[in-house]
Amino acid sequence: MKMLDMAEFAGGGQSPSKLSFAFTLAEVLITLSIIGIVAAMTLPALVQKQLDKELIVRTKKTYSEISNALLAAQNDFGVIGDNSFLFDKANTSAQTAEKLVKYFNSAVFCENSSSKNCSKYYYDVNYATLQLGSDDTALTDDSSNLPKIILSNGAVLRVYQIDDYGEKCYHGVTANKVDAYGRPLKNPDGTNQTITYSEYHCGYIAFDVNGPKRPNQYGRDAYEVIVAGNTLKLLPTNTQHGSKSLLNILTGTDKLEYTTYQKGQKIEF
Repeated sequence: MKMLDMAEFAGGGQSPSKLSFAFTLAEVLITLSIIGIVAAMTLPALVQKQLDKELIVRTKKTYSEISNALLAAQNDFGVIGDNSFLFDKANTSAQTAEKLVKYFNSAVFCENSSSKNCSKYYYDVNYATLQLGSDDTALTDDSSNLPKIILSNGAVLRVYQIDDYGEKCYHGVTANKVDAYGRPLKNPDGTNQTITYSEYHCGYIAFDVNGPKRPNQYGRDAYEVIVAGNTLKLLPTNTQHGSKSLLNILTGTDKLEYTTYQKGQKIEF
């Protein structure tokens, strides 16, 4: 075998190291294809993770704004720790929301979906856990026609006033027992099973931290909290309205817990 001498190198001969590390066009294309496949598989998850981080920050801010607004109202009424003066059972939900809106900077009040420039704030929101109708199809919260408060940062609040409570918003409740999917449990005779309990709830506030923008799902960008008459804190309601995620956020765990599904999706058992 002929040995390459220094003259050949000086005359422009290729070095063995350059030859051994060269790539063919086919090899380059295969490598790029593999990179593309990996990116296609991982990019959506990375994008969703980043979005969830942004939603967590928004949730903390919106929760704080609502808490501060209620505290400001308590100061205004001279009743620290008592929300029943703002959430007055003599008022409708719209009247309560209209009183509450002034405690947010530059907020807008929407009495219902027919109010001027308000229809876009009335939209379906998926539950955090899969909820089914009697035909085993997936349900959403239709946002009803309850009054809304639109904050300057784009968050949307829905206000519901309870009208049958006593002192400190105390009242007894009789409700249907339901399974994990929200379907009523039945007695042997076909009637619904019920449960009776007591609570100190003046009303509820549901909030979507980025308004009509997706994902519009409890436990991710939407939550519902209890306005209680005997505590300064806003309390998460239940799992389908995002209580697990909200508790995680408020305790610093910052983990969102929700189930992805489509409205009307048929579930087979």
